[in-house]
Amino acid sequence: MAGRASTLTTTMGQHKGYWKYLALVSEVGLVLVACIGGGLLAGLFLDRWLHTGPALTVLLLLTGIAAGFLQVFRLLLPRNKH
Repeated sequence: MAGRASTLTTTMGQHKGYWKYLALVSEVGLVLVACIGGGLLAGLFLDRWLHTGPALTVLLLLTGIAAGFLQVFRLLLPRNKH
């Protein structure tokens, strides 16, 4: 029984790294979708409200894309541990 428990612990330890990478990939996808979608929806709303044509939609969409990639860049940078 003791051998089986140590094997299970070793297997769970190996899979722990996979879950961290899966969480990181999920976070990257969600951040991009949220930033781009938020910029697009805000631009559409403001364009309809202010009757400005597609100007604010394009501007806020580009801002959302830039914010999304900046946040992904920050997520993927190695963190210094002090």
